[in-house]
Amino acid sequence: MHRLLVGIVSLFYLGAGSLPAAAQASVLGRAGELSGHWYDPEFNGQGLTFEVLENGDGLVFWFTYDNAGNQIWILGQGPMEGNRLEVDAALITSGGRFDVPSSQQAAALETWGSIALDVHDCSNASFEYSGPPDFGQGTRRMVRLSTIDGRACSDRRPFRLGFTPFPAAVPTADGQALADAYALLRDNADLVAHHFDDGIPWPEALAGGGFESYPADLQADWAFRRSMSPAGHQVYVAITPISISRDQLAPYRGAAPDTPLDQLGPEWANADFDSEIVRTAFLNHAVTAIEFFRPDYLAIGIEVNLLKKLDPERWPAYLDLHRHTWSELRTRYPSLPIFASITAADMLGGLTDADVDQQRDALADLEPYMDLIGISFYPFLSSLGTGPVPREIFQQIDQLSTTPKAIVETGLPAQFQSLEIDPGAPPFVIDGTPAAQQEFIRALLTEAQRYQFRFVVNFIVQDYDALCDAIECLGWQRLWQDTGLWDENGQARPALSVWREHLEREVVK
Repeated sequence: MHRLLVGIVSLFYLGAGSLPAAAQASVLGRAGELSGHWYDPEFNGQGLTFEVLENGDGLVFWFTYDNAGNQIWILGQGPMEGNRLEVDAALITSGGRFDVPSSQQAAALETWGSIALDVHDCSNASFEYSGPPDFGQGTRRMVRLSTIDGRACSDRRPFRLGFTPFPAAVPTADGQALADAYALLRDNADLVAHHFDDGIPWPEALAGGGFESYPADLQADWAFRRSMSPAGHQVYVAITPISISRDQLAPYRGAAPDTPLDQLGPEWANADFDSEIVRTAFLNHAVTAIEFFRPDYLAIGIEVNLLKKLDPERWPAYLDLHRHTWSELRTRYPSLPIFASITAADMLGGLTDADVDQQRDALADLEPYMDLIGISFYPFLSSLGTGPVPREIFQQIDQLSTTPKAIVETGLPAQFQSLEIDPGAPPFVIDGTPAAQQEFIRALLTEAQRYQFRFVVNFIVQDYDALCDAIECLGWQRLWQDTGLWDENGQARPALSVWREHLEREVVK
């Protein structure tokens, strides 16, 4: 999450296009398993046959009836986008006769309308149609009727599902708000994300005294998090030497977060990413985090590409620090995936004001020194808004690199908001709805299955209206307020049902 709520919560947390060959093979391997017969139980006697062809196209035959009760076939073929087939010009047959060769009585093919099939998993799909006035348009939920011999489909998921334990209200002395967040996380995820974006205990880390030498409230924060992390859940820890503004060295995390470095004296006030004291301190801090949390994944930088965008002159110094830290940790912890996260929208072109070439250069610099690429993706903060995310966006994310990926933070608001971000500027309008959020989560997890992401983190568990009301958040601090899978009253949103459908599947070990 951006320059925002991590700072807020740290104050209160313990106050209490065409596919390359390799990608194409992956698509066909997954979608080919889904070929077979499908039907809607509410319309028994009707259904469709779906098949993935050798060239990657999808072919669908829909068996149904017209308003007069006559049997009709509607068919279409088109390229697959993930597990979705869209046919803009579906065809209908007419004029043929039984047992009459086509040379004597050719059947006619006429454009009927459009159809689309979106296969969610091995057992469930959505079928959309839009035809002539007497058919109209609609959506049907399809279930699998049969499969092809030798093409068994597996519903096992390759990714873990997680949240950060971000509280919905200001934590109090009894710790109830935090306990509530961890309870939701325990029962509705199998990964916990500990996201530290509020500074580094620089002098203490430089001295190498380890966890016991850290400021008391930081020790209490970490100890509480570790004690509350659900047993059996994987652990993802993110630390970063970059400030939450993404344009300079991270501040000092002392008795209070975000303490300016010049308060530590001239040595720290003049330090940069490649200063020896920074290199030593940050490596020590990363080792301390590893030894304390024993994570399954470690990020040593959060949304680091934004430094290249906001202060490109400091990029070489940061890159030196990242390479040094990764190399040292790789030697000490060879089985731990170590990486940094990037903001995917800035890498894709046309979604933000970022220079795409510059951003991709940053990724190219980092890639040899990452075991995984962490993806931060908030579509509503780009030109995508809260509308449907085109499936090719996920394809483009996957094509950024052949290195494995994880969605380390994401979310889509489920409520309408009009926020004043810049005084005097037009309000920032978020046209969020529960339905839009549900479709985003469905698309996200479907594509996470396709591209074999390692884990997916929806940053907020429950909407934090109460937290912001209590501390009088600024407009920009409310941008992520309604991205929870539970609303501010603790009511589950429709997106949770999609989330839990995937959570209930067996995880590929």
